[in-house]
Amino acid sequence: MKLSMYIGCDFAPGQRTAFDFDVELTDNEMRELAREFFNNEDAYKDFEVIKKMHEPLYYKIRSYGREVLDDEMGEDTIKTDIKITWGDDAEEFFTNNFRDEKIHADFPLYHLKEMEFCNLLQSTGREGVERVLSGLRKIGFFKAPAAAKKHLAFEGGLVEHSLTVYRVLLQLVEGMRILRPDVAIDEDSLKIVALLHDVCKATRYRWNAEKKEYESDYSVMPVGHGEKSIIMLLRMGLELHDDEIMAIRWHMGAWDLSLHSYEAQKNFVEAGSHSPLVPLLQTADTLAALIVEKGK
Repeated sequence: MKLSMYIGCDFAPGQRTAFDFDVELTDNEMRELAREFFNNEDAYKDFEVIKKMHEPLYYKIRSYGREVLDDEMGEDTIKTDIKITWGDDAEEFFTNNFRDEKIHADFPLYHLKEMEFCNLLQSTGREGVERVLSGLRKIGFFKAPAAAKKHLAFEGGLVEHSLTVYRVLLQLVEGMRILRPDVAIDEDSLKIVALLHDVCKATRYRWNAEKKEYESDYSVMPVGHGEKSIIMLLRMGLELHDDEIMAIRWHMGAWDLSLHSYEAQKNFVEAGSHSPLVPLLQTADTLAALIVEKGK
């Protein structure tokens, strides 16, 4: 049986990369992994924990990943901080094949979304990504709702929305490339802007236990929407490109535009003409919220 995994490493100061690989294990070995995946929350969040309980199995899996790493980067390339992470389909794979190994109650769904989110962001190798992930965990990003009432107003809704925007954005870019193959879009920038455009919402909502619903709270750094996301990311130490800053700043489109401000209108129009990333993110966010996530 085969299980998909990821292996990542640092190969230069501030440079990190990751590759997916398949692991072929015996039925008993897969059961050992499934047992830890389902019932050990530390192992669920971090595959490296497996080393403490099943060292031979851990190094067997690591050897598969290391072979792919050497093939992709060359054996002579210096690689540091090598880490293995679960593949995106680990939950589905273990549930379909080893459901009987599940002892404890299901972990919240947002744990799985968090894993997918982290894997995508780490694959960019962008300077400051690890600090951003640490910062997002501290402010409760992965448990936050996407809205108070309108869409995905539940625990983990924000990370689900971010992933949905990323998937919609990929489809938009694929279609645009057919019509305009000359327009270049950086793949890492797509991940950065889609996954991180709404980090400001992590501090936006508070649970009202009496009413049993979320309420908006603008008291934490009330400087705007896209602006706040950018400030938070820069403070966490993320390296952002100019077109990414413009896309995140204006991802709300005209909804975030003061009709009485001539300067705001000019900046909004100019940003869209500077980079296709700006209108693409606006559109992906709108489609995600108003169509894909409608009723959820």
